[in-house]
Amino acid sequence: MKKWLFGSAVLMLAALVTVTASAQRPQFGGGFGGGFGRGGFGGDPIVGLLRVDAVLTEIEALDEQKEQIAKVMEESRGERSQVNFRELSEEERNKFFADMRAQSEKRSAEA
Repeated sequence: MKKWLFGSAVLMLAALVTVTASAQRPQFGGGFGGGFGRGGFGGDPIVGLLRVDAVLTEIEALDEQKEQIAKVMEESRGERSQVNFRELSEEERNKFFADMRAQSEKRSAEA
């Protein structure tokens, strides 16, 4: 009887630890460099979904719309690659990311 009770207690404890660990939110953006804004490095996850073929199929995007999406994404990628973040001051980086975030939100609203 004691073995059964002890085994049940261990099993319950293991289940409790597992449930508690899985209920915690994952930590994103940690480690070296962290993330910037809600999409990391100025990206917008909503617009980023438009890169997924399954999403384009589901929303029944036309070829013309796919070309427009690709053009907008290429333009935003070009803007980021022209900036040397190491040479910018903290204030200049914050301003750049604020501008990128505003442009991203504007593009999301237009889409």
